[in-house]
Amino acid sequence: MALGIGIKISHPSFSPQFSGLAQSCPDYQAEISIAPFSGDPRHYRFSDKSFKGVPYSSLKTWNTPSTSKEDYLKSLEQAISQIKSGNFEKVVLSRRKFFPLGKESVSAILSTTPKRLENKFCYHLHLLEENKVWIGATPEILLSKKQQDFLTFSLAGTALSENDFGPKEFEEQEFVTKYIIDQVPSNSIKVSQALPTKFKNLFHLKSEITWHDENNNATYYLNKLHPTPAVCGIPRSSTQAFIIEEEQVPRELYTGYIYIKSLEKELAFVNLRCGQLFNNGVLIYAGGGITADSNPEAEWQETENKINATLIDIINGHE
Repeated sequence: MALGIGIKISHPSFSPQFSGLAQSCPDYQAEISIAPFSGDPRHYRFSDKSFKGVPYSSLKTWNTPSTSKEDYLKSLEQAISQIKSGNFEKVVLSRRKFFPLGKESVSAILSTTPKRLENKFCYHLHLLEENKVWIGATPEILLSKKQQDFLTFSLAGTALSENDFGPKEFEEQEFVTKYIIDQVPSNSIKVSQALPTKFKNLFHLKSEITWHDENNNATYYLNKLHPTPAVCGIPRSSTQAFIIEEEQVPRELYTGYIYIKSLEKELAFVNLRCGQLFNNGVLIYAGGGITADSNPEAEWQETENKINATLIDIINGHE
């Protein structure tokens, strides 16, 4: 099937679980949109509300090394230098790590439906024209729209317990909150207190942000918000250019978003806690927010913790 996708979804807003095939369409007809970290989103309309997955034989083989610790620490030092020089306030750098899997494990992921995991949007996404498979379990809503009421979350800062958050993590989360506030109408906005929220084995600081707007649609706000400082940085344009150059390998759909429109509401999820599936394993992505107070070794360990949490969800999150 040319110019299309297949997707399997588990989330409380889509009951019980949902799967379907979709074909490319204009943005105003879209029932699902897939956006990369950098570049325009692709828009699709469902053509068949059933999708069993793609065969194992169609998968590609991964044969490129993971991001080395040495390379990642060098990138972190570059980022911290840019921040201390006054060029950035915050920037998010990511890396990739490959985990070998046998044919039986890969085939099981392909053939099953993702489980419903608490507080997460779980999916299998098959880009049929490119023969690529993405899987993930992301905790972050980029945008929710019901009638003319909008909701998003400022989610940033990572710790192993709710008592481990320090000034660096609160500053990191506050950057995201301020950025979102600047993008939405000030006359109706409400912002909750930043509180620790648990996702699997990690905690993040999260604020809920809501507003009402009679004049603009979800696409308008997705264009304004994406990519937020939670996945990119401040200022947005210069940090995005720095990320593309420094990371060298494109993030593709990692830190992009998946938007779905149903009869009742519209939802867009940031594509975090995700990876690409190959016939010999899974390539997992993770990143962290860098500020002037960042410690490179601690940032490396944070990405290790995120990668391990993602691996657990991907391997165990099937039925």
